[in-house]
Amino acid sequence: MGHAMKPMTFKIIGIFLLILALGIFIHWGPHEAFLNTSQIRWLHWMTFYACLITMGIVFFAIFYHLYRFRRLSPAEKKHFHSRFSMEVLWTLVPFLILALLLMPVIFYFIQRATKGF
Repeated sequence: MGHAMKPMTFKIIGIFLLILALGIFIHWGPHEAFLNTSQIRWLHWMTFYACLITMGIVFFAIFYHLYRFRRLSPAEKKHFHSRFSMEVLWTLVPFLILALLLMPVIFYFIQRATKGF
């Protein structure tokens, strides 16, 4: 039995596509005024797209689990509150995302410090 998508779902998808279009088609920021502006611009866009991809994955996971578990009976629903594995997962995943986003910035500052800027 198929279910029609709710209007709120279309609004959320529309907002996500609008943000994606703004990021792809509009070049924001000043022209290159310094020698390292292109590197900073690359870091900015890399961070923007990483956040956008992360947001898409999170929204997909939320909607998938809402759809999957909405019709389960209370006996079928698993109680996962205070599970050690879930607590570790919810702590490590954001830490790893932040670490991956921080690595290019650290490399940029190391490169900048060695060149004497």
